[in-house]
Amino acid sequence: MQEVQNNTEKTVRCGEGKIMRENSYVLGIDGGGTGTTCILLSDTEERLIENGYFQIPGINYNSFRKDQIRDAFAEIPEKIRELTGKSAEISGIGIGAAGVSNPDAAPFLKACVTEIGYGCQCIIRGDDEAALLGATEGEPGILLIAGTGSVCLAMDTYGQRLRVGGWGHVIDDCGSAYAIGRDILSGIVHALDERSEETVLTEMVMKQMGWQDIHDLVAYVYAAGTGKREIASFSRFLEPALEQQDYIAEKIEGHAVNELVRMVTAAAQKIQKDTAQIPLILGGGVMKNNAHIRNAVIREIQIRVPFAKVSEPLHDAAYGAALFIERSGFDEDNSGN
Repeated sequence: MQEVQNNTEKTVRCGEGKIMRENSYVLGIDGGGTGTTCILLSDTEERLIENGYFQIPGINYNSFRKDQIRDAFAEIPEKIRELTGKSAEISGIGIGAAGVSNPDAAPFLKACVTEIGYGCQCIIRGDDEAALLGATEGEPGILLIAGTGSVCLAMDTYGQRLRVGGWGHVIDDCGSAYAIGRDILSGIVHALDERSEETVLTEMVMKQMGWQDIHDLVAYVYAAGTGKREIASFSRFLEPALEQQDYIAEKIEGHAVNELVRMVTAAAQKIQKDTAQIPLILGGGVMKNNAHIRNAVIREIQIRVPFAKVSEPLHDAAYGAALFIERSGFDEDNSGN
């Protein structure tokens, strides 16, 4: 690393000739489905700054009105001043956001950045790609996310990225909380119809929800206010049912595990690697909250994908979004798609 002096500030030349200013920062934004986590990284080799995280409201283009998203971005300059004690220079902004598959999303988010006074480079990609980059810090690896939805992402030795799954709850999202919740409700309906075995899930769910019969269940499922997240919330009943060795619960678990492992297997077959092992990170609420599924997925992966080593993420998605600015393969020409 070489220090370079000029008339106004000290800069640091490091890595591939990149100039880093000591008093400038990179902003990473993880805009998930509901809330938004931001991180401010110093644009030097000492990246992390003390208490560098802050929250703003949601920026998901598909979930919030444009005025709400503008108001969320408007909070950023003051949040940064609170962290740094000054109006800091922002050298780049990386945004990993849900909803960017909508072609109108990225241009609008970039316009919001401009409106709050930042004319720096801004790279926008999906929140899942931010999660992958943060988890592996740009190194080869596989990230399996099983939350409300599900997706498997991978990056190989040459920086090539690929995706398996994650095509939405109507036709995909296998092994997700939504799929598990839907299967639980389906299993209850089948049991009440005497089309399948009885299940402890029936009493668990009906009692918790205050439902009297199958008609109450169906009315809730098809009510206008019942969406993907509401159905996904029923996945919480799987773990206690598995503790009771319930047959229907075990079938639901087996299906979810098989689908999740198939996603990892498909991704692993496509990536090129030059190391004996690559990290596999398991993320999302299903992996966090359902030990049975997590442990079963790990066992199956050890058999089917022996070179994938289950690892903890190095960083979060907000950090990964900040890395969009400087990592090869995440250039502005490819952003916002």
